[in-house]
Amino acid sequence: MDRRSFLKNTGWSFIGLAASGSLLGACKPGSKEAKKIMPTPTNRKLFWGDLHNHCNLTYGHGDMRDAFEAAKGQLDFVSVTPHAMWPDIPGANDPRLKWVIDYHTGAFKRLREGGYEKYVAMNKEYNKEGEFLSFIGYEAHSMEHGDHVALNYDLDAPLVECTSIEDWKQKAKGHKVFITPHHMGYQTGFRGYNWDCFSEGDQTPFVEMYSRHGLAESDQGDYNYLHDMGPRQWEGTIQYGLDQGHKFGIMASTDQHSGYPGSYGDGRIGVLATSLTRDAIWEALRTRHVCAATGDKIQIDFRLNDALMGDVVRGNSRRIYLHVAGESCIDYVDVVKNGQILTRMNGPLTPVAPEGDTIRCKVKVDFGWNRE
Repeated sequence: MDRRSFLKNTGWSFIGLAASGSLLGACKPGSKEAKKIMPTPTNRKLFWGDLHNHCNLTYGHGDMRDAFEAAKGQLDFVSVTPHAMWPDIPGANDPRLKWVIDYHTGAFKRLREGGYEKYVAMNKEYNKEGEFLSFIGYEAHSMEHGDHVALNYDLDAPLVECTSIEDWKQKAKGHKVFITPHHMGYQTGFRGYNWDCFSEGDQTPFVEMYSRHGLAESDQGDYNYLHDMGPRQWEGTIQYGLDQGHKFGIMASTDQHSGYPGSYGDGRIGVLATSLTRDAIWEALRTRHVCAATGDKIQIDFRLNDALMGDVVRGNSRRIYLHVAGESCIDYVDVVKNGQILTRMNGPLTPVAPEGDTIRCKVKVDFGWNRE
């Protein structure tokens, strides 16, 4: 089936690709295709951040101030997240696991003995409206429910204790707090996510699909899990959650433990917001106007009719607008519906050379290990 027959039979159209000319070489700006009705212009832009990463404040490496400086140099917003608690930590009666318990609980104790106050103070120091935003966040481990991060709007947010993730959620009700699961694809009962505990709504509007742990989109595919907590399990993955009918945004963050938020290739969250202000970023997070990237800050504008990514819409006809701008050659773009690839669009074999005297580019330097 050719492209014209495909569009006719399915009722889908890719007018954004036609208008931009960035993927379909035959669709040039100014052509008949490009003059089709476009979606309503938006005043939003993508801002990039890392909402889940660690330093030596608890168990990790790298100074906390260095972490904030690294984030400020390459991101629009950050939450440097200390590890805070593990209510159901196993091994209390197993002497072989005493060192594991001491390692974790020792860090939790340091956080409560002055570390958290220093953390809050540094967040306030680095937070600058319109320039760079910092959010208070901290992590709780859970064998039963999976690991989560609590992200707070308030820069004076207290450290809230809990007996379980569900207890955490109850205590957070009525407060401006997002509770987000991560490295979801691990085995349920071993810090993988339990979708039976998912609460759709403002408290968990998005989930973390990608980090240094790997990709939780499915139990197969790229970026396999690397931690000793085990391989990926289908019942904890993003596709499993979508199959259950849950609605949520998809984001990424590094889960970096070396004090370098936004480390390339480890995961970043893109937020489609009207401005780099606390209220605008928070509202965009709440309404699921988010996306995930592994490394490059790929610009994605995806609309269904006039709805933005993350919106929920109903309608008898569907008009897709998609514009993708990469920082290098685009290999391909997949459009997925209900777990199936609706279409795959290949990028050009060669990039379009930029015009002008000044060209912005990336330079990759490799250091080999050949001793000869």
